Amino acid sequence: MNGLEGGWDTSRSARGTGGEVGGKAICTRPVPYPALQLFPALSYIPPVPARKPPPDDRQFKVSDRILVSLSAGRVEEATVKAVIQQDNETRLIVDYGFDETATVSLWQVRR
Repeated sequence: MNGLEGGWDTSRSARGTGGEVGGKAICTRPVPYPALQLFPALSYIPPVPARKPPPDDRQFKVSDRILVSLSAGRVEEATVKAVIQQDNETRLIVDYGFDETATVSLWQVRR
């Protein structure tokens, strides 16, 4: 295949010579979907800004009892042992179960 076969318009006006139909310029590049030739506005999708997460204004202190989501979907009740500010992120060192310790992010705190 030489690039001009398989559904591509190979007429002289469609190869970029600036053809006109009824005084209006026609599309000079091949369009993969026929609906886009009829409605060129469908080919433009405006950018959507990313949604900012709501500010997390929860405050934790040592000896708070919280519910944390650990690996593999385990949810444990834990006690906060330390609060660490690290690179604009707050992390908690928690103690759960029998002599178990973990460092968790705020997104892992359920309650």
